Amino acid sequence: MITTYVVIGQVCAVLLVCRLAYPSANSPRGRARRRRAVQADPGLVLLDDLIRELRRDGIAPGRVTLVLNRARRLGIALDVQWRWLAAHGAVKFLAAIEADLTEPQLVAHLDAGTQPNLDELLVFAAANGFATPPIRPRRAARS
Repeated sequence: MITTYVVIGQVCAVLLVCRLAYPSANSPRGRARRRRAVQADPGLVLLDDLIRELRRDGIAPGRVTLVLNRARRLGIALDVQWRWLAAHGAVKFLAAIEADLTEPQLVAHLDAGTQPNLDELLVFAAANGFATPPIRPRRAARS
């Protein structure tokens, strides 16, 4: 009987150590670890990583869903989306997807180290029905 309690205690100790050593993906430490891993190897990127990054940059949830669905329909791979987002930021990412840039166009810019003109992207995005800027300016704090 006592051996059963000892074994149960050891199993609980092992589980506790594992839990502390490997935080859940939803904890701040787990999210930071995941972000570093994806930055080091964009091939590891998941849709949740893109959603989290766009939300972190202030993009509204509905806009995030709309743009990522559009990117999927355009056939743009997740790792290309992540590379573009990391290189050019959320505003140019949304503008590029809403302007219907294709994966080969995005990859060509990434490989060459160039970027399309934001004003031109916004014109094409507006022609596709995206009339509002990707990110609303935040209100200045009242004094």
